[in-house]
Amino acid sequence: ALPIWDGSTSKPSSKEIDGVEYYVITSPSELAWFAYQMNHKKIDNMNVKLGNDILFMEDTSLTSSLSFPTIGDSSNAFSGIFDGCGFTIYGMKGSYLIFRNENEVKNITFRNSELTSVIQTNNGFVDKIEIGVGMIVNVVSYNNADVKNCKGLGRIAYNNKGRIESCLSENYAIVSINSGVISKSRSFINKSATISGTAQFGGIADENSGTIEFCESVVSIKK
Repeated sequence: ALPIWDGSTSKPSSKEIDGVEYYVITSPSELAWFAYQMNHKKIDNMNVKLGNDILFMEDTSLTSSLSFPTIGDSSNAFSGIFDGCGFTIYGMKGSYLIFRNENEVKNITFRNSELTSVIQTNNGFVDKIEIGVGMIVNVVSYNNADVKNCKGLGRIAYNNKGRIESCLSENYAIVSINSGVISKSRSFINKSATISGTAQFGGIADENSGTIEFCESVVSIKK
């Protein structure tokens, strides 16, 4: 199947909800327009709502060969609200959706996408992000604030210095390096599952110097 997104940008519509203006994103080209405004015009406090599922490929089982630009960078944080409204992004390829979150990112599912993490650094609030089939390793690479109600086939965070609560991780530990708080969360692993040829054993944290409370790790052993 040919890619739906060819790298182009197009301006989305906008609407006001409860006194807040949102750009309503309905296509990869509109999402790319939003990234361009953040990355090149350095516009603060831009808010997003997805208006439907976002398909980078005509066939939702495939991943785009075009790399999507990360929204923001180390000196240009995302300071608005990114609300996926429960919709799914299919077939995205890149490093991250958002580089540094200073406000709120929520309600998004990813399928057949290839990212290092959905968010590189979180200094705000992340809620209800799901990473499904694909190659996304973490919801967040570096968490310094709050992550709640996230789940998926990967880690919730690589390095956690904040708080992770009510999350579910499959095939990995919830966190690789924890010096923050992991609470009311669960990991699940099939012992026969392999990633890059190495058996994964799950758990709550690979390394812990923080607090782990009210968590559960389940290992299912298959012959």
